Amino acid sequence: MLGWAGPNCATYKCNVRPCDNGGTCANGVCFCPPEWQGQDCSEHNFASHPCVNGGIHFNGVCVCPPEWQGIDCSAHSCASHPCTNGGTCAEGVCICPSKWTGEDCSTLTSTSGNFFTDMGMWKRKMNMFE
Repeated sequence: MLGWAGPNCATYKCNVRPCDNGGTCANGVCFCPPEWQGQDCSEHNFASHPCVNGGIHFNGVCVCPPEWQGIDCSAHSCASHPCTNGGTCAEGVCICPSKWTGEDCSTLTSTSGNFFTDMGMWKRKMNMFE
């Protein structure tokens, strides 16, 4: 296997295959940044960067509660209010496309006064029943 040597291919040689995740190769050995470990710097180092916000380690990764995401569960997710109408989640907040607003991008911001909006959905005139 390329990059591995020894009787059982258990020794990594970074002079054959580079180190992962920003590791530096010196004399055939990877020196990893603090958040990574292992012979090729491919394993997350939870001691230097533990799971937070209720995340748990499982098979080398943090498994996060629904409201959190990211390599260490430090980023908010939109699980409790999924973004709709093309909105995208960024740090637990929905970033809505134009014409949409609200916690989950489900509120139309304005209409042209027509029965159809630009999105092709039915919308009654605001003053129809006034």
